[in-house]
Amino acid sequence: MEGGVLRLGGRLSRADIQADMMHQIWLPRKNHVTKLIIQDIHVRLGHGGRNHVLSILREKYWVIKANSTVRNILSHCVTCRRMRTPVCNQKMADLPASRVNPSPPFTHTGIDFFGPHMIKEGRKYVKRYGALFTCMASRAIHIETACLLDTDSFIQALRRFTARRGPVKQILCDNGTNFVGAEKELREAVMEMDQDRVKEYLLKQHIEWRFNPLPPVIWGGSWERMIGSVRKGTCSFVERVWREAR
Repeated sequence: MEGGVLRLGGRLSRADIQADMMHQIWLPRKNHVTKLIIQDIHVRLGHGGRNHVLSILREKYWVIKANSTVRNILSHCVTCRRMRTPVCNQKMADLPASRVNPSPPFTHTGIDFFGPHMIKEGRKYVKRYGALFTCMASRAIHIETACLLDTDSFIQALRRFTARRGPVKQILCDNGTNFVGAEKELREAVMEMDQDRVKEYLLKQHIEWRFNPLPPVIWGGSWERMIGSVRKGTCSFVERVWREAR
């Protein structure tokens, strides 16, 4: 004991080190002063880890069961808990009814474009795009070739699709400009038609057009995944589809 302070003994009296490092101050484990000293060292080190705090602490103080004491105090540090908290996992919503209820093929259809791909036409190469229609229930896919990414090309591809696969109850797609333009043009064309004929047509074949929200791409994951599968062998496939369409 020196000056009313209990210090640690040892065999380092001949070491060329400071007196505080040679004979550390003995501190009890469960003490408010001990807690304040450890917290101060932890903050001065920029919220360092347990081993770093222990090494600086033992330069002057010797705490009984220091390892578990420092671990306990650091576990209650609010700043460290905020910085080292694991990232929360996103909670996925339930699948829509069109994905889980059985229905005829392509009753609920998702649409997206992919490409371009270089297609040989005669002696020249031209760009062609693929319009992918995927069934939301069975995940079956139907691919049509589009010359351009414009409204007319999409309407033509949609007409070929419905002519071969039958009426569609609901179409889901992202907010591509060609899709939005196609819906606007179709609505204008319907308004110019005879209302009786329109009513009769809607009773037979009524298509609900639904767009996904603008920012997130994950809303169209059901058809984006199909596009990823098709891309593995699309060069020869799209060229064959284009030749058959001609």
